[in-house]
Amino acid sequence: MKGIAVSKGVAIAKAYLLDSTKFCIIKNQLSELEAENEIERFNQAIEKTKLQMTEIKKRAEKIADKYAVILDTYSLLLDDDILVNETIQNIRTHKTNAEWALNETLNNFLKLFDNINDDYLKGKKDDLDLLVQTILKNLIGHSQESLSDIQEPVIIATHSLSPSDTIMMPKNFVKGLVTEAGGKTSHVGIFAAALGIPAITGVKALTSKINSDDQIVVDGIDGEVIIN
Repeated sequence: MKGIAVSKGVAIAKAYLLDSTKFCIIKNQLSELEAENEIERFNQAIEKTKLQMTEIKKRAEKIADKYAVILDTYSLLLDDDILVNETIQNIRTHKTNAEWALNETLNNFLKLFDNINDDYLKGKKDDLDLLVQTILKNLIGHSQESLSDIQEPVIIATHSLSPSDTIMMPKNFVKGLVTEAGGKTSHVGIFAAALGIPAITGVKALTSKINSDDQIVVDGIDGEVIIN
């Protein structure tokens, strides 16, 4: 399987398949009063996400200054009036739940990114998507799978990796990173380079071809993933 090499090196280890399946968002109709309460719930989720990002950045600074700077992007997006205000407007206009309203806002943003050819800006599309998934987890009350429990050498294989995922990884056991999403400017590559481990992004259908405990090779030079 081929992808984009974003951090050099070669690693061989068991695959650790991280579930990063997106939520199935259902639209719920609300009364006008319920919609106003929903806006408050959305604002609380935004504030919780801001606190999480602040804590993640503090931890990131201990790994690499460059990686910590990347996390500023997430803070800026959380402070973006368009992201927040458009979601609030969706809740009020459609009288619907915050999850659906936020997902609609995300879809509108992603359509704009589809017409951009710049690789750097396309990378921001993935950042926005990951951030919205984090907000959704806080809205739904979804508990994060803990990567800190890993106790053997592994290569993380997943659709996408959030900043909180990377920070929680036991650095002595994670030997490589492979994702379906992401591009040349992905935060995954910057994080992996800081740790000195290989990483590949943009591997199509990765999670449908790899099982947990498969022995795999990650070639961060040629951008190739091999299943032994």
